[in-house]
Amino acid sequence: MLVAEAVLVAAAIVAYTNLALPSHRVPGWVGPTFFVGILLVPIVLARWHGDGPREMGVRVDNLGDALRTVVPTTLVLLVVVALVGLALGSWHVDAPHRVLKRVGRYLLYGPVQQLLLCGFLFRRLHQAFGRALPAALLAGLLFGAAHAPNVPL
Repeated sequence: MLVAEAVLVAAAIVAYTNLALPSHRVPGWVGPTFFVGILLVPIVLARWHGDGPREMGVRVDNLGDALRTVVPTTLVLLVVVALVGLALGSWHVDAPHRVLKRVGRYLLYGPVQQLLLCGFLFRRLHQAFGRALPAALLAGLLFGAAHAPNVPL
């Protein structure tokens, strides 16, 4: 049952990213609805299994330490990516409001992806297999499948 839960949630994500998004025929309400749904299903399943936010990796007691680690690294990598884009001539200056919208989207999607990958997929698979390696390999495969249509991610 645990593996099935993980695979079904991952399959829904893969179907959406491989079929619905590339078609550009999805009504505007579908994306936000799917986003909320794909968050709620793992949360409901986690609660059903007795997992709370802490078990899924959602904590605030270490938020300051985590931000002190992540923010400088992210800023350095952002500068590196921008410089590489400029050097390759592939940097396309966009309207500031679009840049802010995209940055905001990634600031939301990053933690959500981390929650789904580590807090749900890996946790369910680790519980099912009892070992980290097969759980990590399958979780990585599922994560890669979800990103296959968008190689840069």
